[in-house]
Amino acid sequence: MKAWSHFAGAREGISYVVLAAAVCCAMACSRPISKIAIQRVDVSREPVQTTVGEVAPVHIRTGGIDWTLTPKAVYDANGVVLGRRRYRYGWNADLAPCDVALAWGDLANSGLYKSVSWSQSDRWYWWRYDRGFPHDNRYIVTHSSNNHLIPATKNLSRAIIRIGKGDHVRLNGYLVYVDGIKDGKTFRWHSSLSRSDEGNGSCEIIYLERLTVGDKLYE
Repeated sequence: MKAWSHFAGAREGISYVVLAAAVCCAMACSRPISKIAIQRVDVSREPVQTTVGEVAPVHIRTGGIDWTLTPKAVYDANGVVLGRRRYRYGWNADLAPCDVALAWGDLANSGLYKSVSWSQSDRWYWWRYDRGFPHDNRYIVTHSSNNHLIPATKNLSRAIIRIGKGDHVRLNGYLVYVDGIKDGKTFRWHSSLSRSDEGNGSCEIIYLERLTVGDKLYE
């Protein structure tokens, strides 16, 4: 969604060693596996949305909710990361644990995005700029987005939480309509299919199948 604003003893020692080893092992196991990316991330490029064709819905159960993800478009977006926000609470947090806000085109390539203050909260992203900024809000709306990421693999789940501000990333997957049900209660979360809309419902919900961060590719 888009929003804006202008203006002791040996026994104990052994326990500590074992604990430290367990922590190190957990950290190592949590590191995502990557390959070398063949293509560089081109942040000057506009996102590409194409017809999805015949793709079966994806069914996921998480957080006690049965989800159906219906692909609506193939999506390929390059950009510079304005912010990455992790969500741990809420009905959709288990499904889409991270939002990544991106800028592309001239806003990213020229470095002009650095003149804007960016923030994220409650599944929205926000911006603020001073009077000297050479463009209006419409320009920012059409050159940036907030992306709700649904990782297709555990490796991608580990990778997306390591995305950092200023990273050059490429997101490949599907824009999806998400519908869930739990104990007779229904949930609806549908992706935007436009780069020019704003307000409620304007964020992209991506079933992420491939992620490039700099020269690293995650699947």
